[in-house]
Amino acid sequence: MGELARWLDEIKVGLAGLENPQWAVSMIAQSSYSRFDQELELIAEHRPNVVMTALGSPRRVIERVRGYGGAVFAEVTSVEHALKAVYAGADGLALVCRGTATSEGPLSAPAFVAEVRSFFDGPLVLSGSIATGAEVRAAEILGADLVCVGARFNTCTESLVDDRYRGPVRRATAEDVTATAAMTGVPSSWLFESFGTAGSRDDQLVPAVNRVVDQIVLEYHAARAAEENHRDFARTR
Repeated sequence: MGELARWLDEIKVGLAGLENPQWAVSMIAQSSYSRFDQELELIAEHRPNVVMTALGSPRRVIERVRGYGGAVFAEVTSVEHALKAVYAGADGLALVCRGTATSEGPLSAPAFVAEVRSFFDGPLVLSGSIATGAEVRAAEILGADLVCVGARFNTCTESLVDDRYRGPVRRATAEDVTATAAMTGVPSSWLFESFGTAGSRDDQLVPAVNRVVDQIVLEYHAARAAEENHRDFARTR
């Protein structure tokens, strides 16, 4: 628990001085998770704005998190899970779609968002195959309010991933990715190269987080500009 406490302390220090900082913590809510009570105590102490629950009902954390003014978002991989989370009282849902690296859901993003929006009008987070500003804009058009971007940040200089992982991620194309439950028992996306010898890190190709964020923002605005151009073209026809 000491490492988690240090990370939470570091985040709070890093946010000090910012106006209305927003941050989130993800935690396992599975009933058999042995560290649940200790982690919930740390979360209540540090008070992140959002707590995202995984692998279990959000009901276990709602009272404690709302008690300090926080919100609880539940990670869900199916419509059934989403319904259960809503009935449990979750403030928001994080839809784990096809293409998510850690625990891939069976539904595509368009299908999942459409189904969930038929019964839930609260905040939606979308994850799975989102890495560029254009994909952020696509998620917004589908009806999501927020997105999770993972793999693109894993290659940044600030990331603590194994250096042998950075090269394969940066080199990978869609054909280099496969979905399997063979590694962990949970369906997830894997690089073929990760099953064998991973590549080495090239420091000149590893960006900092702020550069990646800036690039995603540029890509997002480029996507918005392309939409406007298409509308202008359609109006002239």
